[in-house]
Amino acid sequence: MPSESPKWIALALSLIAIIISGLSWWESHQNRLISEEVNRPIVTASELSALSYPISVEQEETEGWFTIKLRNTGKSTAVISYVSTSLTGKFDGKCKIAIKDGEAYDEKSEIPAGMDQSISEGFTVSRDCRGTPSLRLSISTFIAYRAPGSNQSHFLTFHADPTLALDHNLPLAVPVKPW
Repeated sequence: MPSESPKWIALALSLIAIIISGLSWWESHQNRLISEEVNRPIVTASELSALSYPISVEQEETEGWFTIKLRNTGKSTAVISYVSTSLTGKFDGKCKIAIKDGEAYDEKSEIPAGMDQSISEGFTVSRDCRGTPSLRLSISTFIAYRAPGSNQSHFLTFHADPTLALDHNLPLAVPVKPW
Protein backbone atom coordinates (compact mmCIF):
# COMPACT_ATOMS: atom_id res chain seq x y z
CA MET A 1 0.00 0.00 0.00
CA PRO A 2 2.84 2.49 0.34
CA SER A 3 3.03 2.76 -3.45
CA GLU A 4 -0.68 3.75 -3.64
CA SER A 5 -0.32 6.78 -1.33
CA PRO A 6 1.38 9.07 -3.91
CA LYS A 7 -1.42 8.35 -6.40
CA TRP A 8 -4.06 9.57 -3.94
CA ILE A 9 -2.03 12.69 -3.17
CA ALA A 10 -1.68 13.43 -6.89
CA LEU A 11 -5.39 12.83 -7.43
CA ALA A 12 -6.35 15.10 -4.50
CA LEU A 13 -4.03 17.87 -5.73
CA SER A 14 -5.50 17.55 -9.25
CA LEU A 15 -9.05 17.88 -7.90
CA ILE A 16 -8.09 20.94 -5.86
CA ALA A 17 -6.49 22.48 -8.97
CA ILE A 18 -9.65 21.81 -11.02
CA ILE A 19 -11.84 23.41 -8.35
CA ILE A 20 -9.60 26.50 -8.14
CA SER A 21 -9.56 26.75 -11.95
CA GLY A 22 -13.37 26.53 -12.09
CA LEU A 23 -13.78 29.23 -9.44
CA SER A 24 -11.28 31.44 -11.28
CA TRP A 25 -13.24 31.04 -14.53
CA TRP A 26 -16.53 31.85 -12.76
CA GLU A 27 -15.03 34.99 -11.19
CA SER A 28 -13.61 36.25 -14.49
CA HIS A 29 -16.98 35.63 -16.19
CA GLN A 30 -18.77 37.66 -13.48
CA ASN A 31 -16.23 40.49 -13.86
CA ARG A 32 -16.79 40.53 -17.63
CA LEU A 33 -20.55 40.88 -17.13
CA ILE A 34 -20.04 43.71 -14.64
CA SER A 35 -17.61 45.42 -17.03
CA GLU A 36 -20.11 45.19 -19.91
CA GLU A 37 -22.83 46.74 -17.77
CA VAL A 38 -20.61 49.58 -16.52
CA ASN A 39 -19.16 50.38 -19.96
CA ARG A 40 -22.39 50.30 -21.92
CA PRO A 41 -24.02 53.23 -23.69
CA ILE A 42 -26.73 55.10 -21.77
CA VAL A 43 -29.02 57.12 -24.03
CA THR A 44 -31.34 59.78 -22.61
CA ALA A 45 -33.76 62.15 -24.30
CA SER A 46 -33.44 65.75 -23.18
CA GLU A 47 -35.76 67.75 -25.43
CA LEU A 48 -38.42 67.43 -28.08
CA SER A 49 -39.03 70.29 -30.47
CA ALA A 50 -41.94 70.48 -32.92
CA LEU A 51 -42.42 72.68 -35.98
CA SER A 52 -45.29 72.95 -38.45
CA TYR A 53 -45.84 75.23 -41.40
CA PRO A 54 -49.02 77.35 -41.50
CA ILE A 55 -51.92 75.69 -43.35
CA SER A 56 -52.94 77.60 -46.45
CA VAL A 57 -56.33 77.42 -48.19
CA GLU A 58 -55.08 75.58 -51.28
CA GLN A 59 -53.16 72.87 -49.43
CA GLU A 60 -54.78 69.51 -48.69
CA GLU A 61 -52.36 69.04 -45.78
CA THR A 62 -49.23 70.61 -44.41
CA GLU A 63 -46.07 69.04 -43.14
CA GLY A 64 -44.34 69.37 -39.85
CA TRP A 65 -41.75 67.52 -37.90
CA PHE A 66 -40.58 67.00 -34.42
CA THR A 67 -36.99 66.50 -33.40
CA ILE A 68 -35.87 64.46 -30.41
CA LYS A 69 -32.54 65.44 -28.89
CA LEU A 70 -30.70 62.36 -27.58
CA ARG A 71 -27.55 62.28 -25.44
CA ASN A 72 -25.28 59.31 -24.82
CA THR A 73 -23.99 59.61 -21.25
CA GLY A 74 -22.48 56.13 -21.25
CA LYS A 75 -18.89 55.04 -21.83
CA SER A 76 -19.30 53.50 -25.29
CA THR A 77 -20.94 54.34 -28.61
CA ALA A 78 -24.68 53.70 -28.91
CA VAL A 79 -25.97 52.17 -32.14
CA ILE A 80 -29.62 53.11 -32.68
CA SER A 81 -31.35 50.02 -34.02
CA TYR A 82 -35.05 50.85 -33.79
CA VAL A 83 -37.24 53.93 -33.31
CA SER A 84 -41.03 53.84 -32.99
CA THR A 85 -43.15 56.91 -32.39
CA SER A 86 -46.86 57.24 -31.78
CA LEU A 87 -48.64 60.55 -32.07
CA THR A 88 -52.11 61.37 -30.78
CA GLY A 89 -53.82 64.65 -30.22
CA LYS A 90 -56.74 66.41 -28.65
CA PHE A 91 -58.53 68.34 -31.37
CA ASP A 92 -61.93 68.77 -32.99
CA GLY A 93 -63.82 66.62 -35.49
CA LYS A 94 -62.24 66.21 -38.91
CA CYS A 95 -58.85 67.61 -37.95
CA LYS A 96 -56.34 64.80 -38.52
CA ILE A 97 -52.65 64.47 -37.75
CA ALA A 98 -50.50 61.49 -38.71
CA ILE A 99 -46.86 60.44 -38.59
CA LYS A 100 -45.20 60.08 -41.98
CA ASP A 101 -43.24 56.95 -42.75
CA GLY A 102 -40.03 57.34 -40.77
CA GLU A 103 -36.54 56.60 -41.90
CA ALA A 104 -35.09 53.17 -41.25
CA TYR A 105 -32.33 53.22 -38.69
CA ASP A 106 -29.33 51.12 -39.61
CA GLU A 107 -25.81 50.59 -38.32
CA LYS A 108 -24.88 54.15 -39.38
CA SER A 109 -27.09 55.73 -36.70
CA GLU A 110 -24.49 55.99 -33.95
CA ILE A 111 -24.14 58.33 -30.99
CA PRO A 112 -20.56 58.45 -29.66
CA ALA A 113 -20.04 58.54 -25.89
CA GLY A 114 -20.66 61.98 -24.42
CA MET A 115 -22.23 63.35 -27.61
CA ASP A 116 -25.69 64.53 -28.69
CA GLN A 117 -27.65 63.57 -31.77
CA SER A 118 -31.09 64.50 -33.00
CA ILE A 119 -33.65 62.20 -34.56
CA SER A 120 -36.47 63.73 -36.60
CA GLU A 121 -39.88 62.34 -37.45
CA GLY A 122 -42.25 63.95 -39.94
CA PHE A 123 -46.00 64.34 -39.58
CA THR A 124 -48.86 65.75 -41.64
CA VAL A 125 -51.70 67.98 -40.49
CA SER A 126 -54.95 67.94 -42.51
CA ARG A 127 -56.53 71.04 -44.01
CA ASP A 128 -59.49 70.56 -41.67
CA CYS A 129 -57.26 71.76 -38.84
CA ARG A 130 -57.13 75.25 -40.41
CA GLY A 131 -58.60 77.77 -38.04
CA THR A 132 -57.41 75.82 -35.03
CA PRO A 133 -54.76 78.01 -33.43
CA SER A 134 -53.02 75.12 -31.71
CA LEU A 135 -53.07 71.35 -31.28
CA ARG A 136 -52.36 69.55 -28.05
CA LEU A 137 -50.25 66.53 -28.99
CA SER A 138 -49.20 63.46 -27.10
CA ILE A 139 -45.99 61.89 -28.44
CA SER A 140 -44.66 58.57 -27.17
CA THR A 141 -41.35 57.24 -28.43
CA PHE A 142 -39.59 53.90 -28.02
CA ILE A 143 -35.89 53.64 -28.96
CA ALA A 144 -33.79 50.47 -28.97
CA TYR A 145 -30.00 50.78 -28.97
CA ARG A 146 -26.93 48.67 -28.28
CA ALA A 147 -23.15 48.87 -27.99
CA PRO A 148 -21.25 48.09 -31.24
CA GLY A 149 -19.54 44.97 -29.86
CA SER A 150 -22.61 43.60 -28.13
CA ASN A 151 -25.91 42.12 -29.22
CA GLN A 152 -27.57 43.07 -25.94
CA SER A 153 -30.23 45.71 -26.58
CA HIS A 154 -31.09 48.55 -24.22
CA PHE A 155 -34.31 50.55 -24.41
CA LEU A 156 -35.47 54.13 -23.91
CA THR A 157 -39.15 55.03 -23.69
CA PHE A 158 -40.38 58.57 -23.15
CA HIS A 159 -43.39 60.79 -23.54
CA ALA A 160 -44.00 64.48 -24.25
CA ASP A 161 -47.12 66.65 -24.47
CA PRO A 162 -46.31 69.63 -26.71
CA THR A 163 -48.86 72.16 -27.92
CA LEU A 164 -48.26 72.90 -31.59
CA ALA A 165 -49.17 76.36 -32.91
CA LEU A 166 -50.61 76.07 -36.44
CA ASP A 167 -50.95 79.75 -37.25
CA HIS A 168 -47.18 80.37 -37.40
CA ASN A 169 -44.07 78.29 -37.86
CA LEU A 170 -42.21 79.04 -34.68
CA PRO A 171 -40.51 75.99 -33.19
CA LEU A 172 -41.68 74.75 -29.82
CA ALA A 173 -39.34 72.96 -27.43
CA VAL A 174 -40.63 70.89 -24.53
CA PRO A 175 -38.89 68.66 -22.01
CA VAL A 176 -39.54 64.94 -22.24
CA LYS A 177 -40.64 62.59 -19.46
CA PRO A 178 -39.12 59.10 -19.30
CA TRP A 179 -41.54 56.27 -18.68
